[in-house]
Amino acid sequence: MTRSRIKHESDDSNDQVAPLATPITMRDSIYTVPNGSASINPSFAANEPASYSSNTIANEDVDMQGGPSSSGTETTGNALQELASHSRSLIQLIQALTALNIDATIPSWPKFVVVGNQSAGKSSIVEAICDITVPRDEGTCTRCPFLITTSASSSSEPAFSCRVSLHLTYAYSPKAVAGSNPTKFDHWVKLPKPEAIEFDTVYDKAQVETVLRRAQLAILSSRPDQVDSRGSSTIKDVTLQFSPNVVSIEIHGPGLPELSFYDLPGAINVVDGDDSLVPFVERLIKLYLTDEQALVLLACSADQDIENSTAFKFVRQCGAEGRCMGVLTKADLAPPSKYGLFELVLQRIKFPLAKGWFVTKQLSQDKLAAGDVTHTHARRLEQEYFAREPWSTTFSPFADRLGTLNLRTALSQYLTTHILDELPGIITRVEDRLLQIAQTLLQFPEAPASATYEVISEMHRLIDTTTHHLTGDGGRNDFRTEYKTLLKDAARRFRDARPRIMLGTPGYIRPSIPLDESDNDVPGAATPAKIRKGNNGLPVRTVSQTPTPRSSRIKKEPTMDIPKGTLTLDELRELYDRGSGSGIPDQLHPKVTEQVVLMMMGSWDTIVAYLARDIKTHVLRLLTTTVVDEVLVKRQKTQLYTQSKQVVSRLFQALWIEQEARIRYVLQCETHKPVTYASDQLRKLQAAIETKLQHDRLTNLIDEHYDRLEADGQKVPVGTDREKKRAELQSKLGGQADEYNRELGAIARLLAYYDLASARMLDTIAVHLEFGLINSLPGRLRDGLRTELRITEEQHCLQLLAEDPARERVRLSLLEEQKKLQDALGRLKAVLPTKGTVA
Repeated sequence: MTRSRIKHESDDSNDQVAPLATPITMRDSIYTVPNGSASINPSFAANEPASYSSNTIANEDVDMQGGPSSSGTETTGNALQELASHSRSLIQLIQALTALNIDATIPSWPKFVVVGNQSAGKSSIVEAICDITVPRDEGTCTRCPFLITTSASSSSEPAFSCRVSLHLTYAYSPKAVAGSNPTKFDHWVKLPKPEAIEFDTVYDKAQVETVLRRAQLAILSSRPDQVDSRGSSTIKDVTLQFSPNVVSIEIHGPGLPELSFYDLPGAINVVDGDDSLVPFVERLIKLYLTDEQALVLLACSADQDIENSTAFKFVRQCGAEGRCMGVLTKADLAPPSKYGLFELVLQRIKFPLAKGWFVTKQLSQDKLAAGDVTHTHARRLEQEYFAREPWSTTFSPFADRLGTLNLRTALSQYLTTHILDELPGIITRVEDRLLQIAQTLLQFPEAPASATYEVISEMHRLIDTTTHHLTGDGGRNDFRTEYKTLLKDAARRFRDARPRIMLGTPGYIRPSIPLDESDNDVPGAATPAKIRKGNNGLPVRTVSQTPTPRSSRIKKEPTMDIPKGTLTLDELRELYDRGSGSGIPDQLHPKVTEQVVLMMMGSWDTIVAYLARDIKTHVLRLLTTTVVDEVLVKRQKTQLYTQSKQVVSRLFQALWIEQEARIRYVLQCETHKPVTYASDQLRKLQAAIETKLQHDRLTNLIDEHYDRLEADGQKVPVGTDREKKRAELQSKLGGQADEYNRELGAIARLLAYYDLASARMLDTIAVHLEFGLINSLPGRLRDGLRTELRITEEQHCLQLLAEDPARERVRLSLLEEQKKLQDALGRLKAVLPTKGTVA
């Protein structure tokens, strides 16, 4: 469908319209009307003609000049400005008070609602009043209430701005049934607390229609908060046809009236395909019409019979005639035969309404199709129309009721007066509710003199206790003792993970000695083929090699399975021989040494992972169990206890992530490449290890010597005799060159670096933990608890200290309501008119 629209001021800066107006003097204000037409009467009750003035004005919608004299002009202009400023303050007050959500005390605020049949010209009235283009479609184009607020922009504000937000009071619920409750709707449930969602703000009138169309699409979605204001869609893409939620539009622009009103969906009698929508729209309109705080603007098309207006029927059914103002739209489409009825209507003889009737004329279809008419020009064309017969003659007594400018002025003044009339009653209700709240709060136990002080004190105790445990001060040594034990366990695991060096002669197999048949009766003896006779005459199991003395000292770690590799002398020799590119035999290539060292470090990541796990568990247990339980033992039924545990745990977890990254970094550094500049320490350590290896190697050679003698049937010494013979044999064997001396030296260097690097890495981890964890944790807890427990907010601290959360929530809810009502009372009293104030 092709859309025609009014051209805005911004569409063509060269659009100029010659002045057509002559100022008309009125009792309270002066507005521009075409030459020869009657004036506007701000009382909107009297029908007497107004006097004319010969002063012409510039190209403006509203004339602020008063009469021939300059003093009169200045006086009247100041009065108008004061009136407009007061209207703006009142309307802004109602908006601010509505946002406070004090519905329990003030369920409704003064407002204007615009109703009319579908296609009764209601959208044209809204456009003419607000100087915007609203969405138009065939059939129903308004599918939710629009809250429209207009005000004149100041010199410091943008020339035009339109702020759009979504006000959600209901949530879509397909199974909800309204029943007979007139405030409820089928498929909708009321939210416990209204929500406002900022949608978009534009500064170009040409963008308003698009934004409003998208805002309506958003409000019609079952999840309005998920709709992007810049997304493109159509009404067919959404789930719902109508919504009781509101699209709020705040418009600031030059010359706009101080006005706020609700534009409701048009009254309908039938909807193709869904009969449930007719009663929904009726219930929605009547919800607003039955609100005693709502003034009503009823739009009826002049070319249609008023008695057939469904919207007029709703007004009567709701008893809203005493708050209603009517407007006959599309006056140019009415046949002359209706002019007589119009006179009776304007005289309040036919279809009387308390606020009377107005007549307006919008652009013709030809003008709309041309699309080159500005808002100002459209108003001028309307003035020209009412300057002609019969409006300038027959209807001259009603000149103040003709035209959109007179209508919007009346709306603004009626709303301002309505607000002022209701203020005393609103103030009384707010004061009464404040008294009730004060009496109810007396029933609650007396709160601490300063909940903030109590929470801060407990927080400091938490920090101090944590510090004492972490550092071992004040006799609290349990944590520190266990912490040191974990580090010592890690050192033991590093030692246990050293490769086992098999110092027996490669290829040597201990000979087996046959036993007498009587020896087979020894309990637990193995088969003859697998046993031999030991030095003490008892059978012992045959093993291929004598285990190194170190192997007997290795203890299995019950909580972890670290691979413990073995390394024989031949294996080490083969590694060095294959890795050496030298033609000289028995060389020790440094690359091979580095590779063997890295191989020996293969289990370090597991050892470090277990260390990190154990320390994390230990510290977390200290914080969440020992410290919190110790400090807050008397507050275990409060939110302070629960939230402190949660916050402390969360803060520690965040800090631990940093420490764990540092530990991994240290591990990566050590396992990247063997590096040390502690040459003296390495040499001393290597010398000590090599001495021990040579001693153990010699022990293996002596054992092998006696094994061979025994296998040959020779008698070998036992017990103390063997120890006496050992020194002699050791001197004899020790004087012989060992073919594995090179390998023994290499092993000593490897083990020396392993011990040096593992101790260095463990020390580095311990230093990082001491500074990054033990030292930093109290400060992290202090800052985090201060923020997350909101210790500077008195009301929140009261809630933290309360032992009955449900009852405390009631008390806090009352305090919140009390604060809002006190705010509202202050605002209400601030705008009450005093003597000499324009009202």
